[in-house]
Amino acid sequence: MARTTSTTICLSAVLAASLLAACSNDVDSKPSQAEKTATVAPVASAKATPTTENGVALNAASKSEPVKTYVSNVSMASTTQNVRRAIEASGLTVMQMIDHEANAKSAQLDLAPTIVFLFGNPKAGTPLMQAAPTIAIDLPQRMLITERDGRVQLAFTPPSVIAKRHGLIGHDDKLLAMDEKMEKIAVEAVSKKE
Repeated sequence: MARTTSTTICLSAVLAASLLAACSNDVDSKPSQAEKTATVAPVASAKATPTTENGVALNAASKSEPVKTYVSNVSMASTTQNVRRAIEASGLTVMQMIDHEANAKSAQLDLAPTIVFLFGNPKAGTPLMQAAPTIAIDLPQRMLITERDGRVQLAFTPPSVIAKRHGLIGHDDKLLAMDEKMEKIAVEAVSKKE
């Protein structure tokens, strides 16, 4: 028990030191040894900045913005079909489609149309789970489609952000390719006309 407590305290101290350094206005300060050796990735902010790309409204993702959101040019039903087609066309497997609206109705509750696709490729995901077992919580990949006030939106968390959340180091080329594939699926799904 004492070992677990000291490890927890040590990790807490490393995280606190990292947070203090990140929040410091002194840009010339050098990181401490604890900050240099820490492998725990910071949790990213949930802020997103709306932008427009090729007429499609979206939130620009960066390392500090974990969720990318797109406004669809087509209906909820068409966006849902487009997502499935784009996932399958990219060589990934749809493992599950969850209809949260239908689930809510079965409990006599109301929810706006909300669909989540779970999809992936074991050849891509397994090495990530081998390197950082906790990443399995966030795999397979997910893509959300929802409609609010007649506005259909699609959202996902880029794989590189998920990897950072779990402290995964390395695999940069694979994560970049996964991010690009997710981006391609999203843009295809929201851009195709009905």
